[in-house]
Amino acid sequence: MRISPIPRLFIVILLLPIIIAACNKSSPSGKGKDTITIYFADYTKGSLFSENIPVDLKGIVTNRDKTQFVISALSRGPQSTTLQNNNDMHIKEVNLDDRLAYVLFDGKYDSLSANEQMGIRASLVYSLTELNFIDGVEFFIEDRPILNINSKPIGPITRSDIILSVLNPNPPTTIQPVVLYFTSLENPRLIKEQRDIQVNNNVPLERYIIDELIKGPQQEGLLPTIPKETIVNDVNTKEGVCQVDLSFDVKSKHFTSPESKALMIYSIVNALTELPKIQKVAFLIDGKKEIEFSKDIDLSEFFERKEALIEND
Repeated sequence: MRISPIPRLFIVILLLPIIIAACNKSSPSGKGKDTITIYFADYTKGSLFSENIPVDLKGIVTNRDKTQFVISALSRGPQSTTLQNNNDMHIKEVNLDDRLAYVLFDGKYDSLSANEQMGIRASLVYSLTELNFIDGVEFFIEDRPILNINSKPIGPITRSDIILSVLNPNPPTTIQPVVLYFTSLENPRLIKEQRDIQVNNNVPLERYIIDELIKGPQQEGLLPTIPKETIVNDVNTKEGVCQVDLSFDVKSKHFTSPESKALMIYSIVNALTELPKIQKVAFLIDGKKEIEFSKDIDLSEFFERKEALIEND
């Protein structure tokens, strides 16, 4: 595992089967019976709600066990309500060091909606900081830190960093104009559609752009270029190149011709290169670069903007 180099010894907490082991801030000794407060995201109300879970603390001593209980309780989901909750948080492991918890998500975390991602992070921060040895939480996807809209690591998050906008079902803090590209039956070229979207600074704008393309056009007469069942595994920009990892059926009925595959690729490329920081786009399909997509399109290459496919205004 490669997180930022920290010279102190990590306490590594691998995700084991659910165990009953915890201690809250009011019972640092870990003896007797007590409760631990676990926080879950209510996406319908845009808030967190809590459950006080009774715990038999006899024999529970280590910080590892206490932290494991919190993760396991979150994974089980709320017990006192029928509210639906995303129980699979896609956590690989958790590390402890110097009053911080380091949460490592697996690659599937990127396939969650921005709303789900922020709800999971908020519930983890609030729940883990109930423990008297954790002040904040830093998040990683595999071995790389989660980035904000400016492609900078968001760093450790404390309770004071969780604002209402993070918990809102429409989480975003600002309105951002974006340029998207779709097509039509009458005109198999890329047709521009501009829209304003709500964004949160902790989510890269390029991720929002891909999500909006998958949602499809708002303008009447336009058609989507991307199969609606497409899942975004990862979007990562570095040194002017945005790498997009998608999951979709390359033999989908959505692709009615070789041209429709080209329109999919370049709707993504042209939309992303509207951002000044992106000059090229690279593609992975289910994490793989060498894949047979189209005889005219080599997905192992980097793609640059293609103005020739855009219909003139």
